[in-house]
Amino acid sequence: MSEMFFHKVFRQGKDVLVAIADEELIGKILRDDDIEMAIEKSFYGTELVSSEKIIELVKSCTIANIVGERAVKVLLEAGLVDKNGVMKIGDSFHAQIIKII
Repeated sequence: MSEMFFHKVFRQGKDVLVAIADEELIGKILRDDDIEMAIEKSFYGTELVSSEKIIELVKSCTIANIVGERAVKVLLEAGLVDKNGVMKIGDSFHAQIIKII
């Protein structure tokens, strides 16, 4: 069985924001010190996609919000996320990408 991820695409003017989360994180709250991050379908979407699709989505967006150990790993291996930009929140990982164009 292939890995699946929830995603949602937001468009505002020239910007395209992609939100991606590991499938099993939806509905959970990640906590670490002063950080609390709710992983909700309203932001991360209801459609499941493959690791190949999240790579495609991140390549075509201007902003990405990624949460989950598996999603971050896929994008690290694809060279789309820098390991120095990854933060740990609770037992999971979070990364953001902003492309200046």
